Amino acid sequence: MEHGRLNALYLAENKLHQVSDDSKGLKLFNYFVTFAMVVVTVWGSFNNGWLNLANLMSWLGLIGVIGIAYRWKGNFLFNMSQNVVGFIVNTRAKLFGDAAMSLFFFGSQVWGIKDWFGHQDNEGKVTTHSKTNWKQVSIMILFLSVGIAIVSYFLGGNYIILDAVTNATAIIAQTMHMNRNKNGWIIWTLTNIISIYMFTSLGVTQVAVMYTVFCFNNVRGWINWTVAGEQEEV
Repeated sequence: MEHGRLNALYLAENKLHQVSDDSKGLKLFNYFVTFAMVVVTVWGSFNNGWLNLANLMSWLGLIGVIGIAYRWKGNFLFNMSQNVVGFIVNTRAKLFGDAAMSLFFFGSQVWGIKDWFGHQDNEGKVTTHSKTNWKQVSIMILFLSVGIAIVSYFLGGNYIILDAVTNATAIIAQTMHMNRNKNGWIIWTLTNIISIYMFTSLGVTQVAVMYTVFCFNNVRGWINWTVAGEQEEV
């Protein structure tokens, strides 16, 4: 049964590789996901307030992650701005792991800009690949989670274990994305689901809405990057 499921996934991915960026179906799918993300974010803003840092963080993140899904290099401007706002929001919520991650994200994108601009297709979009050592990824997440949990414990943080896991997975996912690895979208999904729970529990609803929106984008991003194909790496 398991072999049959894996084979079905393999065949489905092969079909995605045969789809072009200009296909009508893919364009409609992208428009639908973007529309849904904007609607959810607007709803969250109406319910949780427009003039606050959490809302600004949400909108900057929305534009940034949409840009990544489209393999648009301009995403760095919005994502790095969101990192600065995120550092302030997370510090106020005493999520010290997330606050530190905002600084990590900002720094990682300095490296990411160079890598993304150095690997482009004929249309100027970043090229992608899927080389992943899942055993190594799992070990790295485990060790990072333990290290972050220890630091968060001594700082008196909230949700120490969940905060540690979500930040460990975020480090790996971000590194994979900056290296143009499409499987980073899978790790980001786990990160976002945990974040939704934490921020909902803390009452920072708009940020929870932002991470819900990111989950939609993860699916779209993985599909778009699969369609892009592993053009430059074999």
